[in-house]
Amino acid sequence: MKYNLNMKKLFLLLILSFFSTQGFTASCPEGTKENTNGKCVPAHEPVKGEQLLIQPDGQMMPPIDGSAPLGGHAPGTSPQDPPIEGKKYLAEGWEDHGIILKAKDVGLNSQGVGWGDPTAILLPDGRIRLYVLAERLGIRSLISSDGLQFELEKGTRIRQPVSHPEIAKNPAGGYRLFYGSDDQSKSAISNDGLNFTVESGSRFSASVIDSPTLSPISYYDTKQGYFRGYVSDLPGPGTGPGVHGVYSLHSEDLVHWLLKGLVIGGRGEKGVMPEPINRESEASLSMSAEAPSVYDHGDGTADIYFCFNMLSPHLGGPTGVFKTTVDGESYSKPELIVSGCDPNVIQLRNGTFVMYYGDYDPKEGGYILAITR
Repeated sequence: MKYNLNMKKLFLLLILSFFSTQGFTASCPEGTKENTNGKCVPAHEPVKGEQLLIQPDGQMMPPIDGSAPLGGHAPGTSPQDPPIEGKKYLAEGWEDHGIILKAKDVGLNSQGVGWGDPTAILLPDGRIRLYVLAERLGIRSLISSDGLQFELEKGTRIRQPVSHPEIAKNPAGGYRLFYGSDDQSKSAISNDGLNFTVESGSRFSASVIDSPTLSPISYYDTKQGYFRGYVSDLPGPGTGPGVHGVYSLHSEDLVHWLLKGLVIGGRGEKGVMPEPINRESEASLSMSAEAPSVYDHGDGTADIYFCFNMLSPHLGGPTGVFKTTVDGESYSKPELIVSGCDPNVIQLRNGTFVMYYGDYDPKEGGYILAITR
């Protein structure tokens, strides 16, 4: 009797186990399948010649279509599961140097303070001076011999209220620093890059593009007798992602600027979210764009780096730095460079390009990173 009872229990357990397994298998969403570890992965077939990008830490990056890595895995690592949310994206050809500055490095001690917006200039002696917004302290500067290790310089370059600095060489000699102040883009000039004289008036007003906020002017020399600058509207304090646009400006003296038109993105409406980007191929000149920063090639063309704020986690979102190249009136299709925002690019004396940009982590607060190529 005891034997029969045990057999019945065993039979019942086998039935329950069968249905439990069936229920798990059926739980995988459409378009996915169960892998050998019992996890649901995209049912993606390898494409001939498709290669995987490798991150600086040796981990494989997810393909740009958001699917799981194809066949095999990076040396020394185990086969990968589906892409993890928050994974960092880095375009091919760039090298990641990680975090180079935190709030404490510019005299701040609070994780949540508003700081960052890096902008750099190459000095005649080959050193690099980096300017950052240090919240209540204003705009401060740091100096470096290699572009990666910086030492804070004494004093403050421009005191509050300021935001979003953008440094450039002044054609007349010295340097011109554009920056935000309330709803205006203003400027200051300096012979040595340390002591600045604020220029009177405003270079451009946010009201001209019907916005309460404005990024600083970033420009290049068209080699046609005038300069072309770019600005964008920006998210207001406490607001979430919205639709933003980059506008083209025209100037012959870097002091007086005229609006030419919208070139990237769109005009935002209250409560309207930007269209998310899940694949690199979805990037276009109609995508939301903000915080433009220009790299002048010196031949009448330039690269415009800007920020997008609805990027898929599979591409390192939510924020990403994109680049478009302008030649005359033509703008190339934007390409994703790196996860993050507030980019600025310079070229060192040895030919290396450095991008400084910002990002945020709830545990670390805001910080500045660097990549090179």
